[in-house]
Amino acid sequence: MSDYYSQENHGPFHLHSLGDFTLTSGQVLKDAQIAYATQGKLNAAKDNAVLVTTWYTGTTKIMEQIYIGAGHALDPSKYFIILANQLGSGLSTSPSNSAAQGGAAFPAVSMGDDVNAQHRLVTEAFGLDHLALVFGGSMGAGQALEWACRYPGFAQRVAALAGVGTTRPHAVVIGKIVQDILTSAPGFNGGAYAAADMAVPLRQHALYWTNLAWCPDFLDRKGWEPLGHASLDAFLTDFMTGYFAPMDANNLLAQVSKWQRADVGGNAGGDAKAAYAKVKSKVLLMPISSDQIFPVATCIAEAALIPGARLTVIDGKAGHLGLFAIEPDYMPQINAALSGLLGEQV
Repeated sequence: MSDYYSQENHGPFHLHSLGDFTLTSGQVLKDAQIAYATQGKLNAAKDNAVLVTTWYTGTTKIMEQIYIGAGHALDPSKYFIILANQLGSGLSTSPSNSAAQGGAAFPAVSMGDDVNAQHRLVTEAFGLDHLALVFGGSMGAGQALEWACRYPGFAQRVAALAGVGTTRPHAVVIGKIVQDILTSAPGFNGGAYAAADMAVPLRQHALYWTNLAWCPDFLDRKGWEPLGHASLDAFLTDFMTGYFAPMDANNLLAQVSKWQRADVGGNAGGDAKAAYAKVKSKVLLMPISSDQIFPVATCIAEAALIPGARLTVIDGKAGHLGLFAIEPDYMPQINAALSGLLGEQV
């Protein structure tokens, strides 16, 4: 397993055993484990538990660093916060760490599988029969909305930041480009590659996300300068390539395939509206105004399918990767939205 996915880089995290875990496809993920972290304490009534899910390439560590802490809506002094790593993330069972199904032998996993694994975690490890909130951004938002459909009412509230529950064709194409970048490399070898052979495609992967996930205005106004990078080349090398280059390509492919196939309609015979009709949670969607991956219009269309759902647009000028909270007015907006939702009676 790559040292990148270590306790030193992403911990502390714990592992909860799922055993031989039957996937929504009917395949079995052998000796599966879900990696998780916690902050805060579960109260005696067990009514202060919050689940935080993770995005593409992200782990619980980055969610802790950005969204959890004193002064935030997700304050460990008030809530017992469970942060769960998705399957394929490199921490939970993944192509890079599975002894039985490593590399290209790793079965296709779905967001439904992630949510089933998370449900096992919160019920088996903590004895919970409900959650005060499920919150996630990007792919994590998709997991949060999957929770609302797959386990109606278990999450009293659901907050989906910069993401939707069913992947649109635009995003499917994004995934195909990522797949082509990684799998067309001469050394990819059907997923049985040496790490050195993937250095160039991982750099290309970083360049692609730079162009897509930061909005044009961020790049054109040299938005990297306030982040401490003297030039575009320095930003590309130190920040973007530095972030993506240590990752395992098979893990990335497992995650992007999952994202391409995301569809809450799978809970109702392929009908997303029917799936959302079952929702009992209070649902809040929070698109970022400059997001090119999950545009505001896409999130409005998603919210229209969910009975009682509300939508709050987060004013951001960095694009999808505004999720990294690089703008000073970003977290105040997130905290206000989440605090308002958590303050609502259920």
